[in-house]
Amino acid sequence: MTCLLAICYGNTQQQAQNGLASLRRRLATDGAVKCIRDAGISIVTGSDDDYDAARKVFSKETEAWPTAIVEPASTAQVAAAVKCANTWGVRVIPRCGGHGNEGESGATAAITIDLQSKMTKATLQADGFVVVQGGSTAGMAVNNLLQASNNSLAFPIGQRPVVGLSGFALVGGFGLSSRLGGLASDNVVAVKGVDHAGKVVEASANKNPDLLWALLGGGGGNLIIVTEWTLRTMNVSSGITVFTNIVPMVATHVQTYLNWTSNPTMNRRATIKCGTANTTHISVGGWFFGSVQQTLFFLQNSGLPKTGALAVSNFQMSHMSYFDALVNQIGWAAPQNANPLLYKYLDEMSFYKYKSMAVFNADVPEASLNALMAYAKVPGGVWEFDHFGGAIASVPAAATALPFRKATHMLVMRANSKNETIALNALKQASRLLDTLVTNTGRYLAYTGFIDTDVPGLVNMRSAFYGDSLTALQCANAKYDPRDKLYTPIMLGMPSSAQTGQAAPGVKAKSPCATLLGAKGKATAAWVKQLMAGGGTFGP
Repeated sequence: MTCLLAICYGNTQQQAQNGLASLRRRLATDGAVKCIRDAGISIVTGSDDDYDAARKVFSKETEAWPTAIVEPASTAQVAAAVKCANTWGVRVIPRCGGHGNEGESGATAAITIDLQSKMTKATLQADGFVVVQGGSTAGMAVNNLLQASNNSLAFPIGQRPVVGLSGFALVGGFGLSSRLGGLASDNVVAVKGVDHAGKVVEASANKNPDLLWALLGGGGGNLIIVTEWTLRTMNVSSGITVFTNIVPMVATHVQTYLNWTSNPTMNRRATIKCGTANTTHISVGGWFFGSVQQTLFFLQNSGLPKTGALAVSNFQMSHMSYFDALVNQIGWAAPQNANPLLYKYLDEMSFYKYKSMAVFNADVPEASLNALMAYAKVPGGVWEFDHFGGAIASVPAAATALPFRKATHMLVMRANSKNETIALNALKQASRLLDTLVTNTGRYLAYTGFIDTDVPGLVNMRSAFYGDSLTALQCANAKYDPRDKLYTPIMLGMPSSAQTGQAAPGVKAKSPCATLLGAKGKATAAWVKQLMAGGGTFGP
Protein backbone atom coordinates (compact mmCIF):
# COMPACT_ATOMS: atom_id res chain seq x y z
CA MET A 1 0.00 0.00 0.00
CA THR A 2 2.83 2.38 0.88
CA CYS A 3 4.50 1.65 -2.48
CA LEU A 4 1.25 2.32 -4.32
CA LEU A 5 0.84 5.62 -2.50
CA ALA A 6 4.47 6.46 -3.24
CA ILE A 7 3.76 6.00 -6.92
CA CYS A 8 0.76 8.31 -6.64
CA TYR A 9 2.03 10.93 -4.22
CA GLY A 10 5.83 10.75 -3.89
CA ASN A 11 8.93 8.66 -3.52
CA THR A 12 9.22 8.48 0.27
CA GLN A 13 7.08 7.02 3.01
CA GLN A 14 6.51 10.50 4.48
CA GLN A 15 5.35 11.81 1.11
CA ALA A 16 3.04 8.81 0.82
CA GLN A 17 1.57 9.49 4.26
CA ASN A 18 1.08 13.13 3.36
CA GLY A 19 -0.61 12.08 0.16
CA LEU A 20 -2.95 9.76 2.02
CA ALA A 21 -3.87 12.53 4.45
CA SER A 22 -4.53 14.88 1.55
CA LEU A 23 -6.72 12.28 -0.14
CA ARG A 24 -8.73 11.75 3.04
CA ARG A 25 -9.30 15.50 3.42
CA ARG A 26 -10.43 15.75 -0.18
CA LEU A 27 -12.84 12.84 0.19
CA ALA A 28 -14.22 14.35 3.41
CA THR A 29 -14.60 17.74 1.76
CA ASP A 30 -16.36 16.31 -1.28
CA GLY A 31 -18.65 14.29 0.96
CA ALA A 32 -19.60 17.27 3.11
CA VAL A 33 -20.21 19.50 0.08
CA LYS A 34 -22.42 16.87 -1.57
CA CYS A 35 -24.36 16.37 1.67
CA ILE A 36 -25.00 20.10 1.96
CA ARG A 37 -26.04 20.41 -1.69
CA ASP A 38 -28.35 17.41 -1.36
CA ALA A 39 -30.03 19.22 1.56
CA GLY A 40 -30.93 22.05 -0.83
CA ILE A 41 -28.58 24.59 0.77
CA SER A 42 -26.71 27.13 -1.34
CA ILE A 43 -22.94 26.58 -1.30
CA VAL A 44 -19.94 28.15 -3.04
CA THR A 45 -16.74 26.15 -3.69
CA GLY A 46 -13.39 26.86 -5.27
CA SER A 47 -14.68 25.89 -8.72
CA ASP A 48 -17.31 28.66 -8.67
CA ASP A 49 -16.63 32.05 -10.26
CA ASP A 50 -17.79 33.92 -7.15
CA TYR A 51 -15.60 31.94 -4.73
CA ASP A 52 -12.94 34.64 -4.36
CA ALA A 53 -15.50 37.31 -3.48
CA ALA A 54 -17.40 34.92 -1.18
CA ARG A 55 -14.32 33.84 0.83
CA LYS A 56 -13.01 37.32 1.65
CA VAL A 57 -13.24 38.96 5.07
CA PHE A 58 -12.84 42.69 5.70
CA SER A 59 -9.23 42.70 6.87
CA LYS A 60 -6.61 41.71 4.32
CA GLU A 61 -4.39 40.89 7.30
CA THR A 62 -6.24 37.62 7.92
CA GLU A 63 -7.13 36.10 4.56
CA ALA A 64 -8.23 32.46 4.40
CA TRP A 65 -9.21 29.94 1.72
CA PRO A 66 -12.10 27.89 3.12
CA THR A 67 -13.12 24.61 1.55
CA ALA A 68 -16.55 26.03 0.84
CA ILE A 69 -18.85 28.86 1.85
CA VAL A 70 -22.34 27.76 2.87
CA GLU A 71 -25.19 30.28 2.47
CA PRO A 72 -28.09 29.07 4.65
CA ALA A 73 -31.51 30.69 4.57
CA SER A 74 -32.78 29.49 7.97
CA THR A 75 -31.80 28.06 11.33
CA ALA A 76 -32.85 24.64 10.05
CA GLN A 77 -30.42 24.94 7.14
CA VAL A 78 -27.59 25.98 9.48
CA ALA A 79 -28.32 22.87 11.56
CA ALA A 80 -28.34 20.66 8.47
CA ALA A 81 -25.02 22.08 7.26
CA VAL A 82 -23.37 21.48 10.64
CA LYS A 83 -24.62 17.88 10.66
CA CYS A 84 -23.20 17.30 7.18
CA ALA A 85 -19.84 18.72 8.22
CA ASN A 86 -19.83 16.56 11.36
CA THR A 87 -20.61 13.41 9.39
CA TRP A 88 -17.55 13.96 7.23
CA GLY A 89 -15.30 15.37 9.95
CA VAL A 90 -14.95 18.86 8.46
CA ARG A 91 -14.69 21.90 10.75
CA VAL A 92 -17.21 24.75 10.44
CA ILE A 93 -16.61 28.47 11.04
CA PRO A 94 -19.61 30.85 11.36
CA ARG A 95 -19.43 34.26 9.71
CA CYS A 96 -21.71 37.26 9.99
CA GLY A 97 -19.92 40.50 9.10
CA GLY A 98 -16.43 39.11 8.49
CA HIS A 99 -14.67 41.63 10.76
CA GLY A 100 -12.93 39.24 13.16
CA ASN A 101 -9.74 40.82 14.47
CA GLU A 102 -7.75 37.57 14.40
CA GLY A 103 -9.37 35.89 11.42
CA GLU A 104 -12.22 34.31 13.40
CA SER A 105 -14.55 34.63 10.38
CA GLY A 106 -12.83 32.04 8.23
CA ALA A 107 -10.19 29.35 8.14
CA THR A 108 -8.40 27.51 5.36
CA ALA A 109 -9.65 23.93 4.84
CA ALA A 110 -12.78 24.59 6.92
CA ILE A 111 -16.37 25.28 5.82
CA THR A 112 -17.55 28.86 6.36
CA ILE A 113 -21.22 29.21 7.29
CA ASP A 114 -22.02 32.68 5.96
CA LEU A 115 -25.15 33.89 7.73
CA GLN A 116 -25.07 37.33 6.10
CA SER A 117 -25.93 36.05 2.64
CA LYS A 118 -29.60 35.22 3.37
CA MET A 119 -30.36 35.68 7.09
CA THR A 120 -30.63 39.43 7.69
CA LYS A 121 -34.25 40.18 8.62
CA ALA A 122 -35.22 42.33 11.60
CA THR A 123 -38.84 42.07 12.78
CA LEU A 124 -40.30 44.61 15.23
CA GLN A 125 -42.80 42.96 17.55
CA ALA A 126 -45.91 44.60 19.00
CA ASP A 127 -44.38 44.62 22.50
CA GLY A 128 -41.40 46.73 21.34
CA PHE A 129 -38.81 43.95 21.24
CA VAL A 130 -37.10 43.24 17.92
CA VAL A 131 -36.11 39.83 16.53
CA VAL A 132 -33.00 40.00 14.34
CA GLN A 133 -31.56 37.16 12.26
CA GLY A 134 -27.95 36.26 13.02
CA GLY A 135 -26.56 37.32 9.64
CA SER A 136 -27.64 40.94 9.90
CA THR A 137 -25.02 43.63 10.16
CA ALA A 138 -25.51 46.23 12.87
CA GLY A 139 -26.39 48.78 10.20
CA MET A 140 -28.97 46.53 8.53
CA ALA A 141 -30.68 45.80 11.83
CA VAL A 142 -30.92 49.42 12.95
CA ASN A 143 -31.95 50.63 9.49
CA ASN A 144 -34.78 48.08 9.34
CA LEU A 145 -35.86 48.99 12.86
CA LEU A 146 -35.88 52.74 12.14
CA GLN A 147 -37.97 52.17 9.02
CA ALA A 148 -40.45 49.94 10.89
CA SER A 149 -40.87 52.49 13.71
CA ASN A 150 -41.05 55.78 11.77
CA ASN A 151 -37.47 56.60 12.88
CA SER A 152 -38.30 56.37 16.57
CA LEU A 153 -36.72 53.06 17.67
CA ALA A 154 -33.18 51.64 17.48
CA PHE A 155 -30.65 49.96 19.77
CA PRO A 156 -26.99 50.62 20.63
CA ILE A 157 -24.45 49.88 17.90
CA GLY A 158 -20.87 50.96 17.21
CA GLN A 159 -19.11 53.13 14.66
CA ARG A 160 -19.07 50.87 11.61
CA PRO A 161 -22.48 49.68 10.31
CA VAL A 162 -20.88 46.84 8.31
CA VAL A 163 -19.88 44.98 11.48
CA GLY A 164 -21.97 41.84 12.02
CA LEU A 165 -24.53 42.18 14.80
CA SER A 166 -23.81 38.68 16.11
CA GLY A 167 -20.09 39.21 16.53
CA PHE A 168 -20.75 42.65 18.00
CA ALA A 169 -23.27 41.49 20.60
CA LEU A 170 -21.41 38.32 21.58
CA VAL A 171 -18.44 40.37 22.82
CA GLY A 172 -20.46 43.13 24.50
CA GLY A 173 -20.64 45.74 21.76
CA PHE A 174 -20.05 49.39 22.70
CA GLY A 175 -20.62 52.72 20.96
CA LEU A 176 -21.73 56.31 21.49
CA SER A 177 -25.12 55.32 22.92
CA SER A 178 -23.76 52.78 25.40
CA ARG A 179 -23.80 54.92 28.54
CA LEU A 180 -27.54 55.50 28.02
CA GLY A 181 -28.59 52.22 26.43
CA GLY A 182 -25.93 49.84 27.69
CA LEU A 183 -23.87 47.51 25.55
CA ALA A 184 -25.54 45.61 22.73
CA SER A 185 -25.38 42.45 24.85
CA ASP A 186 -27.09 44.25 27.76
CA ASN A 187 -30.25 44.51 25.65
CA VAL A 188 -30.52 40.84 24.66
CA VAL A 189 -33.39 38.85 26.19
CA ALA A 190 -33.27 35.66 24.10
CA VAL A 191 -31.08 33.83 21.59
CA LYS A 192 -31.61 30.97 19.16
CA GLY A 193 -28.78 29.05 17.54
CA VAL A 194 -27.21 25.77 16.51
CA ASP A 195 -24.75 23.79 18.63
CA HIS A 196 -21.69 21.74 17.65
CA ALA A 197 -23.83 18.70 16.84
CA GLY A 198 -26.32 20.53 14.63
CA LYS A 199 -29.00 20.72 17.31
CA VAL A 200 -31.17 23.84 17.52
CA VAL A 201 -30.91 25.41 20.99
CA GLU A 202 -32.53 28.38 22.69
CA ALA A 203 -31.30 30.53 25.55
CA SER A 204 -33.47 32.88 27.61
CA ALA A 205 -34.51 33.53 31.20
CA ASN A 206 -36.43 30.24 31.15
CA LYS A 207 -34.30 28.08 28.85
CA ASN A 208 -30.59 27.46 29.30
CA PRO A 209 -29.96 30.76 31.14
CA ASP A 210 -26.37 29.67 31.81
CA LEU A 211 -25.79 29.54 28.05
CA LEU A 212 -27.31 33.00 27.72
CA TRP A 213 -24.93 34.23 30.43
CA ALA A 214 -21.94 32.95 28.44
CA LEU A 215 -23.18 34.45 25.17
CA LEU A 216 -23.56 37.94 26.67
CA GLY A 217 -20.01 39.24 26.44
CA GLY A 218 -18.16 35.93 26.64
CA GLY A 219 -16.83 36.00 23.10
CA GLY A 220 -18.03 34.95 19.67
CA GLY A 221 -17.94 31.51 18.11
CA ASN A 222 -17.14 29.56 21.26
CA LEU A 223 -20.37 27.80 22.16
CA ILE A 224 -23.06 27.96 19.45
CA ILE A 225 -23.74 29.54 16.07
CA VAL A 226 -26.27 32.27 16.83
CA THR A 227 -29.01 32.49 14.20
CA GLU A 228 -31.51 34.78 15.95
CA TRP A 229 -31.46 37.55 18.57
CA THR A 230 -34.32 39.09 20.54
CA LEU A 231 -33.45 42.55 21.87
CA ARG A 232 -35.22 45.41 23.59
CA THR A 233 -35.33 48.70 21.67
CA MET A 234 -34.39 52.27 22.54
CA ASN A 235 -36.56 55.33 21.86
CA VAL A 236 -34.42 57.73 19.80
CA SER A 237 -37.16 60.12 18.64
CA SER A 238 -35.62 63.05 20.56
CA GLY A 239 -32.53 62.89 18.37
CA ILE A 240 -28.84 63.36 19.19
CA THR A 241 -26.66 66.40 19.72
CA VAL A 242 -23.19 65.67 18.36
CA PHE A 243 -20.47 67.77 20.01
CA THR A 244 -16.77 67.95 19.10
CA ASN A 245 -13.62 69.83 20.06
CA ILE A 246 -10.25 69.46 18.30
CA VAL A 247 -7.34 70.29 20.61
CA PRO A 248 -3.53 69.92 20.50
CA MET A 249 -2.28 66.41 21.26
CA VAL A 250 -0.61 66.81 24.63
CA ALA A 251 -0.69 64.47 27.62
CA THR A 252 -2.38 67.03 29.89
CA HIS A 253 -5.40 67.28 27.58
CA VAL A 254 -5.82 63.49 27.50
CA GLN A 255 -5.50 63.32 31.29
CA THR A 256 -8.07 66.10 31.68
CA TYR A 257 -10.45 64.11 29.47
CA LEU A 258 -9.92 60.94 31.53
CA ASN A 259 -10.49 62.73 34.83
CA TRP A 260 -13.58 64.51 33.50
CA THR A 261 -15.28 61.42 32.05
CA SER A 262 -14.46 59.10 34.97
CA ASN A 263 -17.06 60.84 37.16
CA PRO A 264 -19.53 58.05 38.10
CA THR A 265 -22.38 60.57 38.45
CA MET A 266 -21.98 62.02 34.96
CA ASN A 267 -25.27 62.23 33.04
CA ARG A 268 -25.65 58.93 31.23
CA ARG A 269 -27.24 60.65 28.23
CA ALA A 270 -23.67 61.60 27.32
CA THR A 271 -21.04 59.28 25.88
CA ILE A 272 -17.73 61.00 25.16
CA LYS A 273 -14.60 59.69 23.50
CA CYS A 274 -11.11 61.01 22.90
CA GLY A 275 -8.79 59.95 20.10
CA THR A 276 -6.38 60.92 17.37
CA ALA A 277 -7.67 63.50 14.88
CA ASN A 278 -4.28 63.63 13.13
CA THR A 279 -0.62 63.38 14.12
CA THR A 280 -0.72 66.60 16.15
CA HIS A 281 -4.29 66.94 17.46
CA ILE A 282 -6.92 64.90 19.29
CA SER A 283 -10.70 64.95 18.99
CA VAL A 284 -12.76 65.14 22.19
CA GLY A 285 -16.49 64.76 21.76
CA GLY A 286 -19.46 62.47 21.48
CA TRP A 287 -23.24 62.25 21.70
CA PHE A 288 -25.83 63.68 24.03
CA PHE A 289 -29.41 62.41 23.82
CA GLY A 290 -31.21 65.75 23.84
CA SER A 291 -31.30 69.23 22.33
CA VAL A 292 -28.36 71.59 21.79
CA GLN A 293 -29.59 73.62 24.78
CA GLN A 294 -29.65 70.53 27.00
CA THR A 295 -26.18 69.53 25.77
CA LEU A 296 -24.80 73.00 26.48
CA PHE A 297 -26.25 72.91 29.99
CA PHE A 298 -24.71 69.48 30.54
CA LEU A 299 -21.27 70.59 29.38
CA GLN A 300 -21.36 73.75 31.45
CA ASN A 301 -22.11 71.76 34.61
CA SER A 302 -20.04 68.64 33.96
CA GLY A 303 -16.69 69.72 35.38
CA LEU A 304 -14.96 70.97 32.24
CA PRO A 305 -12.31 73.69 32.65
CA LYS A 306 -13.70 77.23 32.41
CA THR A 307 -10.80 78.34 30.21
CA GLY A 308 -8.28 76.78 27.87
CA ALA A 309 -8.53 74.40 24.94
CA LEU A 310 -11.17 72.18 26.59
CA ALA A 311 -13.46 75.02 27.66
CA VAL A 312 -17.14 74.58 26.75
CA SER A 313 -17.02 77.55 24.36
CA ASN A 314 -14.65 75.61 22.08
CA PHE A 315 -17.08 72.73 21.44
CA GLN A 316 -19.02 72.62 18.16
CA MET A 317 -22.58 71.24 18.49
CA SER A 318 -25.18 70.02 16.02
CA HIS A 319 -28.55 68.34 16.64
CA MET A 320 -29.58 65.55 14.27
CA SER A 321 -31.60 62.36 13.98
CA TYR A 322 -30.26 59.05 15.26
CA PHE A 323 -29.84 57.91 11.64
CA ASP A 324 -27.82 61.00 10.73
CA ALA A 325 -25.75 60.71 13.91
CA LEU A 326 -24.84 57.14 12.95
CA VAL A 327 -23.89 58.23 9.45
CA ASN A 328 -21.89 61.18 10.81
CA GLN A 329 -19.61 58.90 12.86
CA ILE A 330 -18.82 56.29 10.16
CA GLY A 331 -15.87 58.16 8.73
CA TRP A 332 -16.28 56.52 5.31
CA ALA A 333 -18.16 57.92 2.31
CA ALA A 334 -20.95 56.00 0.62
CA PRO A 335 -22.13 56.81 -2.93
CA GLN A 336 -24.70 59.61 -3.05
CA ASN A 337 -27.61 57.32 -3.91
CA ALA A 338 -26.68 54.58 -1.40
CA ASN A 339 -28.00 54.11 2.14
CA PRO A 340 -24.87 54.55 4.34
CA LEU A 341 -26.15 51.99 6.88
CA LEU A 342 -26.53 49.31 4.20
CA TYR A 343 -23.56 50.05 1.93
CA LYS A 344 -20.77 47.43 2.20
CA TYR A 345 -17.77 49.82 1.91
CA LEU A 346 -15.69 47.18 0.13
CA ASP A 347 -13.40 49.96 -1.14
CA GLU A 348 -12.35 50.51 2.49
CA MET A 349 -10.95 46.99 2.92
CA SER A 350 -7.39 47.23 4.21
CA PHE A 351 -4.67 45.60 6.30
CA TYR A 352 -5.72 46.26 9.87
CA LYS A 353 -5.68 44.91 13.39
CA TYR A 354 -6.87 46.22 16.74
CA LYS A 355 -5.36 46.04 20.20
CA SER A 356 -7.17 47.08 23.35
CA MET A 357 -6.86 47.58 27.08
CA ALA A 358 -9.55 48.23 29.70
CA VAL A 359 -8.91 51.28 31.89
CA PHE A 360 -10.01 51.15 35.51
CA ASN A 361 -8.03 54.09 36.90
CA ALA A 362 -8.26 57.56 35.38
CA ASP A 363 -4.75 58.44 36.55
CA VAL A 364 -2.84 56.99 33.62
CA PRO A 365 0.97 57.18 34.02
CA GLU A 366 2.50 60.06 32.08
CA ALA A 367 4.89 57.63 30.37
CA SER A 368 1.88 55.74 28.97
CA LEU A 369 0.27 58.94 27.66
CA ASN A 370 3.54 59.99 26.04
CA ALA A 371 3.79 56.57 24.39
CA LEU A 372 0.29 57.12 22.95
CA MET A 373 1.33 60.53 21.59
CA ALA A 374 4.31 58.89 19.89
CA TYR A 375 2.17 56.12 18.37
CA ALA A 376 -0.10 58.71 16.74
CA LYS A 377 2.90 59.82 14.66
CA VAL A 378 3.46 56.29 13.30
CA PRO A 379 1.97 55.99 9.79
CA GLY A 380 -1.16 53.85 10.05
CA GLY A 381 -1.35 54.16 13.85
CA VAL A 382 -4.38 55.61 15.64
CA TRP A 383 -5.88 55.28 19.15
CA GLU A 384 -8.95 56.32 21.12
CA PHE A 385 -10.44 56.10 24.60
CA ASP A 386 -14.07 54.91 24.55
CA HIS A 387 -16.28 56.03 27.42
CA PHE A 388 -17.86 53.48 29.78
CA GLY A 389 -19.82 53.80 33.03
CA GLY A 390 -23.48 54.86 33.09
CA ALA A 391 -25.82 52.10 31.96
CA ILE A 392 -22.86 49.78 31.33
CA ALA A 393 -21.82 49.88 34.99
CA SER A 394 -25.40 49.54 36.24
CA VAL A 395 -25.84 45.96 34.97
CA PRO A 396 -25.11 43.42 37.76
CA ALA A 397 -21.62 42.03 37.20
CA ALA A 398 -22.84 38.43 37.61
CA ALA A 399 -25.60 38.81 34.99
CA THR A 400 -23.32 38.52 31.95
CA ALA A 401 -19.91 37.07 31.11
CA LEU A 402 -18.50 40.51 30.25
CA PRO A 403 -15.19 40.72 32.15
CA PHE A 404 -14.66 44.51 32.20
CA ARG A 405 -18.04 45.74 33.47
CA LYS A 406 -16.55 48.27 35.91
CA ALA A 407 -13.98 49.82 33.53
CA THR A 408 -14.21 53.59 33.07
CA HIS A 409 -12.83 53.46 29.52
CA MET A 410 -11.60 51.10 26.84
CA LEU A 411 -8.37 52.13 25.13
CA VAL A 412 -8.34 50.96 21.51
CA MET A 413 -5.27 51.05 19.27
CA ARG A 414 -5.52 50.34 15.56
CA ALA A 415 -2.85 49.57 12.97
CA ASN A 416 -4.45 50.26 9.60
CA SER A 417 -3.37 50.94 6.03
CA LYS A 418 -4.13 49.81 2.50
CA ASN A 419 -0.36 49.39 2.21
CA GLU A 420 0.70 46.12 3.84
CA THR A 421 4.19 47.30 4.76
CA ILE A 422 2.86 50.38 6.52
CA ALA A 423 0.20 48.34 8.33
CA LEU A 424 2.68 45.72 9.52
CA ASN A 425 5.04 48.37 10.88
CA ALA A 426 2.15 50.09 12.66
CA LEU A 427 1.15 46.73 14.14
CA LYS A 428 4.70 46.13 15.34
CA GLN A 429 4.72 49.54 17.02
CA ALA A 430 1.26 48.88 18.52
CA SER A 431 2.62 45.69 20.12
CA ARG A 432 5.47 47.67 21.65
CA LEU A 433 3.02 50.31 22.84
CA LEU A 434 0.84 47.69 24.51
CA ASP A 435 3.92 46.24 26.19
CA THR A 436 4.69 49.67 27.62
CA LEU A 437 1.12 50.20 28.82
CA VAL A 438 0.95 46.81 30.53
CA THR A 439 4.34 47.33 32.16
CA ASN A 440 3.31 50.77 33.46
CA THR A 441 -0.06 49.68 34.85
CA GLY A 442 0.65 46.08 35.89
CA ARG A 443 -2.81 44.95 34.75
CA TYR A 444 -4.05 43.76 31.40
CA LEU A 445 -7.67 43.05 30.56
CA ALA A 446 -8.69 43.43 26.93
CA TYR A 447 -11.84 43.63 24.81
CA THR A 448 -13.00 40.20 23.67
CA GLY A 449 -14.09 41.75 20.37
CA PHE A 450 -10.45 42.39 19.53
CA ILE A 451 -9.05 38.90 20.17
CA ASP A 452 -5.32 39.19 19.66
CA THR A 453 -2.77 36.38 19.87
CA ASP A 454 0.14 38.84 19.75
CA VAL A 455 0.05 40.13 23.34
CA PRO A 456 2.81 40.84 25.86
CA GLY A 457 4.51 37.68 27.05
CA LEU A 458 3.90 38.48 30.70
CA VAL A 459 0.13 37.89 30.49
CA ASN A 460 -2.04 34.80 30.21
CA MET A 461 -3.98 35.30 26.98
CA ARG A 462 -7.16 33.55 28.13
CA SER A 463 -7.25 35.52 31.37
CA ALA A 464 -6.52 38.73 29.48
CA PHE A 465 -9.62 38.38 27.31
CA TYR A 466 -12.04 36.46 29.55
CA GLY A 467 -10.96 37.77 32.96
CA ASP A 468 -12.79 36.48 36.02
CA SER A 469 -15.37 34.83 33.74
CA LEU A 470 -12.85 32.31 32.37
CA THR A 471 -13.59 29.39 34.72
CA ALA A 472 -17.35 29.62 34.26
CA LEU A 473 -16.92 30.03 30.48
CA GLN A 474 -14.80 26.88 30.41
CA CYS A 475 -17.58 25.10 32.30
CA ALA A 476 -20.11 26.36 29.73
CA ASN A 477 -17.79 25.15 26.99
CA ALA A 478 -17.68 21.69 28.57
CA LYS A 479 -21.47 21.63 28.73
CA TYR A 480 -22.44 23.09 25.36
CA ASP A 481 -19.43 22.23 23.15
CA PRO A 482 -17.87 19.29 25.04
CA ARG A 483 -15.56 18.25 22.21
CA ASP A 484 -14.42 21.83 21.46
CA LYS A 485 -15.56 21.71 17.83
CA LEU A 486 -16.36 25.41 17.49
CA TYR A 487 -13.20 27.40 16.84
CA THR A 488 -11.79 30.73 17.95
CA PRO A 489 -8.14 31.88 17.83
CA ILE A 490 -7.96 31.83 21.64
CA MET A 491 -9.94 28.76 22.63
CA LEU A 492 -11.66 28.77 26.00
CA GLY A 493 -10.22 25.39 26.87
CA MET A 494 -11.83 22.82 29.12
CA PRO A 495 -12.10 22.73 32.91
CA SER A 496 -10.53 19.90 34.89
CA SER A 497 -12.38 16.65 35.54
CA ALA A 498 -12.52 17.70 39.20
CA GLN A 499 -14.64 20.70 38.12
CA THR A 500 -16.88 18.79 35.70
CA GLY A 501 -17.26 15.75 37.96
CA GLN A 502 -16.31 13.27 35.24
CA ALA A 503 -13.47 12.33 32.92
CA ALA A 504 -15.73 12.10 29.87
CA PRO A 505 -16.78 15.22 27.95
CA GLY A 506 -19.65 17.11 29.53
CA VAL A 507 -20.67 18.39 32.98
CA LYS A 508 -22.02 16.09 35.68
CA ALA A 509 -24.92 17.22 37.86
CA LYS A 510 -23.91 18.67 41.25
CA SER A 511 -20.29 19.08 40.13
CA PRO A 512 -18.47 22.40 40.82
CA CYS A 513 -19.11 23.41 37.20
CA ALA A 514 -22.82 22.61 37.48
CA THR A 515 -23.06 24.69 40.66
CA LEU A 516 -21.17 27.61 39.12
CA LEU A 517 -23.24 27.60 35.94
CA GLY A 518 -26.42 27.37 37.99
CA ALA A 519 -25.48 30.54 39.84
CA LYS A 520 -24.60 32.36 36.60
CA GLY A 521 -27.83 31.27 34.97
CA LYS A 522 -29.86 32.43 37.96
CA ALA A 523 -28.26 35.90 37.84
CA THR A 524 -28.84 36.18 34.09
CA ALA A 525 -32.45 35.07 34.36
CA ALA A 526 -33.11 37.70 37.03
CA TRP A 527 -31.56 40.43 34.85
CA VAL A 528 -33.46 39.41 31.71
CA LYS A 529 -36.75 39.24 33.59
CA GLN A 530 -36.06 42.75 34.88
CA LEU A 531 -35.51 43.95 31.29
CA MET A 532 -38.70 42.28 30.09
CA ALA A 533 -40.73 43.68 32.98
CA GLY A 534 -39.72 47.16 31.83
CA GLY A 535 -41.22 46.53 28.40
CA GLY A 536 -39.66 46.18 24.99
CA THR A 537 -38.73 49.84 24.65
CA PHE A 538 -36.83 52.26 26.88
CA GLY A 539 -35.52 55.78 26.36
CA PRO A 540 -34.17 58.97 27.88
